[in-house]
Amino acid sequence: CSSHFLRQLTVASKSLICPLLPEVLPAGRSLLVNCSTSCPHPELITLETSLPKEVIDEDQGWAAFRLSNVTGDSKIICSAFCNGSQMTSSSNITVYRFPELVELDLLPRWQPVGENLTLQCHVWGGAPRAQLTLVLLRGEEELSRQPAVGEPAEGTATVLAGRGDYGAKFTCRAELDLRPRGLGLFQNTSAPRQLRTFGEGGDRNSFVVTILIGVLVILGVVTAIVALMCIFGKQTRSGFYHVNQQDTSLPLRPVQPKEAVELEQS
Repeated sequence: CSSHFLRQLTVASKSLICPLLPEVLPAGRSLLVNCSTSCPHPELITLETSLPKEVIDEDQGWAAFRLSNVTGDSKIICSAFCNGSQMTSSSNITVYRFPELVELDLLPRWQPVGENLTLQCHVWGGAPRAQLTLVLLRGEEELSRQPAVGEPAEGTATVLAGRGDYGAKFTCRAELDLRPRGLGLFQNTSAPRQLRTFGEGGDRNSFVVTILIGVLVILGVVTAIVALMCIFGKQTRSGFYHVNQQDTSLPLRPVQPKEAVELEQS
């Protein structure tokens, strides 16, 4: 495709003909406008616009202008004088741009089953807004569809979290539908958010109870290990020892069970 679009405006006393009119123009592009008239001896053919312009060429009955860096919607007016009378004809320029960012808000860390989950989506940029739509999805299932309003545009949807929603992925999609204007359907989708659920049909305490049971089990195991270590330590330190009175030197030696019995009898 050429980097310029040709927009031809024929200024006449009764009609305006636009044979090569783009319905919408990508933001930042240039536009060629040709103002022409069927008047036999026209005077002062000009283009009135707030956009930067330059004359490309002109001849008897027409003049061509280039508009540069068209970034927003605008209105242009071709003007000419015929037999001392001014004639004008206008046309609108519509600019389109894709959304800059589409983002789905963070989901709860844990969502109770049986309770409502609110999804929120934000979209920055995108034009024309009349053709921009926000769609909230669970997987491929469409949950909500609403027009983009405001900056950033915000879309919401409320769903009832079910047991089958554990691990479900939610996304937000911005759709710029330019098919009625001769182009296509352009989509921009947010990063997915994955849902984690708990509970049995809305029992909020079930998750807490499960955690407490796990903690108690761990404490019980730790307590049992500590008790066994204490018992084992006492057994290893128990036994009988005797001191030979005639020998004051150490170390002591452990007495065998048989020797201990003889010592007690003596």
